[in-house]
Amino acid sequence: MWLKENVSVTALSSAEMRGELQLRCDAEGYDEPLYRWYHNGHRLRRSERVTWRGRRLTVHAVTVHDNGVYSCEAENSAGIVRSFEDYVLSLPVR
Repeated sequence: MWLKENVSVTALSSAEMRGELQLRCDAEGYDEPLYRWYHNGHRLRRSERVTWRGRRLTVHAVTVHDNGVYSCEAENSAGIVRSFEDYVLSLPVR
């Protein structure tokens, strides 16, 4: 059992271009980690707009209210690690 300590959040799509934000939690481990997502330090809850599967988070119909810091956490039997490189969404106010 092991869990990689250097975890980061990577953007898979541009929220400005598509109106959708896709992020990946770059954590590795054996056994497969359980992933949790956070927005401005608060744990995200699934909804019609916010979904995730495994390490991938999707926020649909992104607005300025979604601006902020996105981070992830990975947990398995070896422990819990939190991302050290987070993603900051900063859409312009129109």
